[in-house]
Amino acid sequence: MAAPGRQRLLTWGGASLFALACAALLHQLSFVDTIERKSYDWRCANLRQETPPAGSNLVLVDEATLAFFKKTDGIRWPFPRDVYCPVLAYLKAGGAKAVAFDVQFSEPDEFDGPFAECIADAGNVVLGMQCRADKAPAALPLPGTVAVAGPVQPPRCTPLPPMPALAKAARAVGAIDMEPDPDGVLRHVTPIRSYGGGALGSLGVAAHLVAEDVRSVRSESDQLIAGALPAPVNADGRMLVRWRAGDAPYPAYSFKQIYANAMLHMDGEKTPLPPSTFKGRTVFIATSAAGTYEVRVTPMREADYGVHLHAATYEALRSGDHSRDVPPLAELLLLIVFTVAVAAAMTLLDGALKQSLGVASLVAIHLGIVGYCFERYGLWLETVVPSLAMLAAWGYGGVANYLTEGRAKRELRTAFQHYLAPEVVKQLVSDPSKLQLGGERRDITAFFSDIAGFTTFSEAMEPAELVAFLNEYLTELTVIITEEGGTIDKYEGDAIIAMFGAPIAHDDHAVRACRAALRCQARLDEKEREWQARGLPRVHTRIGLNSGAAVVGNMGAS
Repeated sequence: MAAPGRQRLLTWGGASLFALACAALLHQLSFVDTIERKSYDWRCANLRQETPPAGSNLVLVDEATLAFFKKTDGIRWPFPRDVYCPVLAYLKAGGAKAVAFDVQFSEPDEFDGPFAECIADAGNVVLGMQCRADKAPAALPLPGTVAVAGPVQPPRCTPLPPMPALAKAARAVGAIDMEPDPDGVLRHVTPIRSYGGGALGSLGVAAHLVAEDVRSVRSESDQLIAGALPAPVNADGRMLVRWRAGDAPYPAYSFKQIYANAMLHMDGEKTPLPPSTFKGRTVFIATSAAGTYEVRVTPMREADYGVHLHAATYEALRSGDHSRDVPPLAELLLLIVFTVAVAAAMTLLDGALKQSLGVASLVAIHLGIVGYCFERYGLWLETVVPSLAMLAAWGYGGVANYLTEGRAKRELRTAFQHYLAPEVVKQLVSDPSKLQLGGERRDITAFFSDIAGFTTFSEAMEPAELVAFLNEYLTELTVIITEEGGTIDKYEGDAIIAMFGAPIAHDDHAVRACRAALRCQARLDEKEREWQARGLPRVHTRIGLNSGAAVVGNMGAS
């Protein structure tokens, strides 16, 4: 058998390597990725307590808006495009930084001319478009095209822009395509895409570029610089969305309300909602009425508006409050630290309870770090694989301890429990080094007992009967001696030699020895009646005690 120190080192290394191998395997399983994504969604929904004040507003075409236009003008969705003109004029008068339409205008409309004039007059309009690789290329260039510098080029796409007159009048166009993760949940957005004429932003990015008058961006391997604050991107050029907490993460208005105020403003009348409400803000116009938008699944809601993604992208760029995918190397280092720590806990701590509490504490610390880093810094640290890897290290260490140290401790306990006090056995099990040869000077009380006239006594019994009696007799005395903290030194036929005060020191060793002697005699008096009934000779036990200094320890041949 390996030496204890070497065995512990082998257990430590084995548990660490086993846990890391399990982590590598778990990363290949798709269902583990699904659970990890769900854990991230839970963090988004429950750990975001404070967010910077929003710099954007939503204007939503809701059910009330549809009912209003149907009743007053007989207009159904999609609205004639000149309906938006009063709203654009109203927002311009209020000093809105940018107005972004999360609505496609890719089909002709009889009011495209007037609408284009309104867009041009506003001077800050961003129109939504699709940007896909399976369609014919658009006429180039497109408004809002930015120059991209840096070593990394954004992903390519083929734009499907709005009607030419509208696109020409707009300040910029932005992609409104959604790119859900494999489980269908929106967590990422591609902020910049390149096409034949340069690069275009997603709707939220384009709105930010217009609002801050940014004309160029820099694309690097881990960040996109679009304005004053860099935005982190992953290896695919995608940005992790920093969702905002709450049922209404952005101040929202019904399009009906804004339209009514816009008409009053156009007629020179006082408006209940002054245009200055939108001063310095970016406004996203989108739809929320049933049947007018495609339901999206986000970490915050099972049925969400796509415009929330664009607004979240805009807010992240504006405030610098981003979520971040953690680089794989950093994830690996954290995984190694905690799996090795769990393996160390299984190696250095004695007892299954202490080991389990140590592992549970490490798992809790890891989860605390994960939660804190997300809430404070927006970091998406893995939760599932490290937790399972730590449990794997715990399981490996537990089995290894059971098969090696656990077996040795069980052998020690079995060997000594019959003639050592329970606390002495416990001490030897926890520190087997105390069995090494050696001795030390101690104050103890020696305990001696035997049966008077044992030779005559034994001659009156058959050998098998005598052995059975001695086992019963010695057991009765041994139980009392060990209960009082004594240690059996040896048995010599009918005699017991024991000591109190060693190997575990007791200041009251003499009292314990006296108490044990009295209890032994009392117990033997009880047993005497039983033995007499069985026809056994009378038993007279002599007990002697002596207190003083002695050299005690484990002595014998090395």
